[in-house]
Amino acid sequence: MDTDPSFLSWHRLIGLASFICLFIPRLSATSVDAQVEAQVDKIIAYAEEEVKERLQLLDQSLLEHRLDATVRRLISNHLRYPAQTSRNLGRAIAYFPIFEAELAAAGLPETLKYLPVIESALLPNAVSRVGAEGLWQFMPETAPEFGLTIDEYLDERLDTYRATQGAIRYLQSAYEYLGDWSLAIAAYNAGKGRVRRAQRRSGGKHFWSVRRYLPRETRNYVPAFIAAIYLTEFYAAHEITPFFPALDQQLVERMVIETPLSFYRIAQVTGLSIEFIQNLNPGYKKGYLPAYPGGHNLILPQRVIPAMNTYLATYDQVEDEPILPWAPIFKLNDYQPDDHLNYQTFTTLVAEGDSLASVAKRLNFSSSQLAIWNNISPLDSLTEGQVIKFFQPVLFHDLPMREIASNNWRAPHLQADKIVSTLSPVFHALPSAINVKFCFQLNRREKPSEILSRFPKVDNEQFYQQNDLSKDRALPAGRLIYLPSR
Repeated sequence: MDTDPSFLSWHRLIGLASFICLFIPRLSATSVDAQVEAQVDKIIAYAEEEVKERLQLLDQSLLEHRLDATVRRLISNHLRYPAQTSRNLGRAIAYFPIFEAELAAAGLPETLKYLPVIESALLPNAVSRVGAEGLWQFMPETAPEFGLTIDEYLDERLDTYRATQGAIRYLQSAYEYLGDWSLAIAAYNAGKGRVRRAQRRSGGKHFWSVRRYLPRETRNYVPAFIAAIYLTEFYAAHEITPFFPALDQQLVERMVIETPLSFYRIAQVTGLSIEFIQNLNPGYKKGYLPAYPGGHNLILPQRVIPAMNTYLATYDQVEDEPILPWAPIFKLNDYQPDDHLNYQTFTTLVAEGDSLASVAKRLNFSSSQLAIWNNISPLDSLTEGQVIKFFQPVLFHDLPMREIASNNWRAPHLQADKIVSTLSPVFHALPSAINVKFCFQLNRREKPSEILSRFPKVDNEQFYQQNDLSKDRALPAGRLIYLPSR
């Protein structure tokens, strides 16, 4: 559908009305606000037929998209205060492709992807006043019914993929029980039992016919769903500009990790901050993937996936996470997203017969991503030669490597045919040519003081700091010991 450009001016009139009211003399703030509201209502009423026409273009097989008083009020409120819609659009770029893929795999209508918009404003760590959490707002007592684990390490309500799969299970069961998608959507808010009772009392078979028998919140829930669809599909017609987060948050990819892995190690490998990794993966309570059977989802920016794949291929069989020589303990670089350095804007031209869906398939993006990046509706028809922009990483982060200075000197081991007297100890000084730190492995239990007795020129304080030691307790055989450079 091509948007009528004459309609684009009405949103400007709202701003103009607000501007004029600021200069009306001797009016209280309340009077000014009332006049602005009256002007806004007048303009929205003028555009109402346009809104109705757009709603009719949406998928009516799922739900009749009526412009009743509640839907009109909700759309009007968002148009008066568009900031939330702007933020939702920016977040949708990362989450809609995930929802679409999971819904398609389950054979459910794609339009259900809009439910998290009204449930959580697309915030993966959203918490309601009654304790529901995540994009799909599962309660802790009902989450396990739909396959979501909650324990001291993990809350899968906050896992984008697992929570989406749990929501799909609920929606499938609600649809099978109630026989109508609009009622299944209502049941996501009120519960299947309440909707079923309303259905029996009314004798109706869809939301609009049973609405008056539903709880008050649910009566407004489906209209809120319709308003969310309208604003996401047709925001450009109302001159709403998406608020885009960093591309590291928009272009993400999932990895399934089957071994124990800490956010600290991920940060070392990828160059991301622990806080950024936590924001993308809020379901891990202790900054650690605990390696339960079946593995865990890890969401990261696409550009760092090669580094993680290399790391896992190299160390996958290691029981404990290895200490990496190029990533000193507790010394992580500050992460600052840099779209200009890591990403580039690309364009493609629409060919004859192209649709947004065909262009998206050719570029390996979802239609919703391209639509939001290009300020168009997925329902818009494209014209031959039209420019479509998209973003891709151009600087991938690889597993960092560093050349380490080598030398042939090895730490000595005391060997004697008899017990060495403490009255005549044998000392081994460090060679003066060594300018880098080096390490050796203990072949028996030893205390730090015993090790230092063999290297009298090593600074004790540096030795304890280098090896993360605080007390003179015996260290196990096999422990790697680092000696500071001179």
